[in-house]
Amino acid sequence: MDEWLFWEQYSHEPYIAVCRFQMVYLGKPASDLDPDKVKRGYAALARMEHQLASTPFLVGDAISLADVSLLAYTRAGA
Repeated sequence: MDEWLFWEQYSHEPYIAVCRFQMVYLGKPASDLDPDKVKRGYAALARMEHQLASTPFLVGDAISLADVSLLAYTRAGA
């Protein structure tokens, strides 16, 4: 679980959260986002999808703090 928590801080939040904030709260269109942040955000989402293809939750068969910590910035919608 610790691995996912550190990953969230360094490989997910700086890209997903920043882009989301700029779009939702600053009203920026997707075309105005930093292309590198968008690329790295998609890479982060792909990493999560890869893990969730083999386990129902990020750390096995039960929900954990890792799942909860990644939910806020990853969920769709505002």
